[in-house]
Amino acid sequence: MKTLLKVIFAIFLSISIVLLFALQLMQSSQLNTLKQDVSELSDAVSALTGDDPIVDPTTSPDDPLEPTSNPSGTIKVKLYYKNYANDPESINCSADTFVYRTIPKSTTPLTDTVRLLLENKLTEEEKTFGLNSPFEDPNYADRFENFELESVDINNGVAKLTFNDPDYFSSGGSCRVGLMASMIDLTVKQFGSVDQVTYSPFDVFQP
Repeated sequence: MKTLLKVIFAIFLSISIVLLFALQLMQSSQLNTLKQDVSELSDAVSALTGDDPIVDPTTSPDDPLEPTSNPSGTIKVKLYYKNYANDPESINCSADTFVYRTIPKSTTPLTDTVRLLLENKLTEEEKTFGLNSPFEDPNYADRFENFELESVDINNGVAKLTFNDPDYFSSGGSCRVGLMASMIDLTVKQFGSVDQVTYSPFDVFQP
């Protein structure tokens, strides 16, 4: 009788050990699956909350981010603006958003792009999105009439932009001036030949 009980106990113990081992394997597998799910969720969250500040309200994310030409004889370029919906208090006085526009092909695409930035009119949809342009400010309309880009010279990655500003349109408040310079800087730097932007004369875009 005692022998039978020992056998039964040994069988029970063996079954318990096997079940415990199987349970550990299942828990390990579930833990690995959980870790994988957490990792995938983290990647998804990172993709949604990435630190790229540029927002494009008019096109899909897979559109090209560099000036590109097409058979129709035009070039797609980016014009940079500030999105006030993201910063209504204007704490950051710099551009953080771009819209696409097209310009005719020419031998001076950078110059043409900057001139378009100065003259471009935002659409009502873009304004509703939160974009605004100091170059469209009616309070400075008279001073803007004679403000123009005279030339662009590129040398060793440095683009020197020379402006004519007889009425001091580019002056008047550090945040306003900083925003205009930032818009032009980012718009110019989309061209691969430019690493740095400078301005002439020395007092242009100064508060």
